[in-house]
Amino acid sequence: MILEGKVPGQPQALSMPNLTWSDSLEQEARRQAEMCESAAKWLPGEVRAVSRVGELE
Repeated sequence: MILEGKVPGQPQALSMPNLTWSDSLEQEARRQAEMCESAAKWLPGEVRAVSRVGELE
């Protein structure tokens, strides 16, 4: 559906490159995420939003 440009309200892509998985990028992203303060508070895969007063403008 997305590849054919059939998503309502969205334009068809001019070019759709093939994507490849990067194991090294995955490892780096995981390492960075594990350094986040909230990484250990919730189960993997949960989506949460966290904000602190004064950090958002």
